[in-house]
Amino acid sequence: MLTQADLALYRAKDEGRNRYCFHAEELDREVREHFTLTNELRAALDNHELELYYQPQVERTSGRIVGLEALVRWNHPRRGLLLPDLFIPLAEQTGTICPLGHWVLDQACRQFKAWRDQGIAPSRLAINVSAAELCICTGFEEDLAEDLKRWSIGPGEIELELTESVLMETTQIHGDALARVPRLGASIAIDDFGTGYSSLAYLSAYPVDRLKLAQRFILGIPENASAIAITRVMLSLARELGINVVAEDVQTKVQLDFLVSAGCLVGQGFYFSKAVLAERATEFLRRGLVETAAL
Repeated sequence: MLTQADLALYRAKDEGRNRYCFHAEELDREVREHFTLTNELRAALDNHELELYYQPQVERTSGRIVGLEALVRWNHPRRGLLLPDLFIPLAEQTGTICPLGHWVLDQACRQFKAWRDQGIAPSRLAINVSAAELCICTGFEEDLAEDLKRWSIGPGEIELELTESVLMETTQIHGDALARVPRLGASIAIDDFGTGYSSLAYLSAYPVDRLKLAQRFILGIPENASAIAITRVMLSLARELGINVVAEDVQTKVQLDFLVSAGCLVGQGFYFSKAVLAERATEFLRRGLVETAAL
């Protein structure tokens, strides 16, 4: 009875507090599912079930690939291909994010060096970093410096993407670590820019190299007048600060044409290409561009 009451309490908290929930068999199933998936995730690295996909970042005026974003996927033996939204939160809760994040960084750096050895490497490769990696993973800076040195990564070739919420959460405790990241040889990008509640002062206080406009605004173009206005303001702010911008989740030519007219020349999304395995990304890089009917 106490266990069931505890599960109902946690459900009430998850749904926003100031409410009550009754216990149901569904909660028991969720607990068993959580426990099973946690154990399977811990074994996924040893079983080589994780894989990196790469999504191109494309310059509109030329169709040239100017960067790639590395995105982790889990080839689950029973569930098939799982996207990060389904297992990264679990990894953060259980501490598995530390070995998982280190694996992603090492594999991405290794792949970047392989492309550079072939003479086809993009100007930069972006890697997502969660707040948990910076807050609970001891030795994050040391691991970053070691991987950059091991794979002979040049300054700015690896870019760490942090959301606004991650930036706000980590700068309160680990602001000095973020300030040291560029000195280690990596650059910093703010992902989902415009959706968080961080102070704009962070843009001047920390060495931010790029902003990635949040997909909710891009998807609202051209129907949503507010999305258009907010996007223009963010692009204007970035120009004033001398910060480069990438538009995420571009899906149509109309969206892309608006972004170009507003001054954003680099896009990423299904309009150009979905995230692909390294072999397919290598084909893109050999051509030097992504071929779409509109480019």
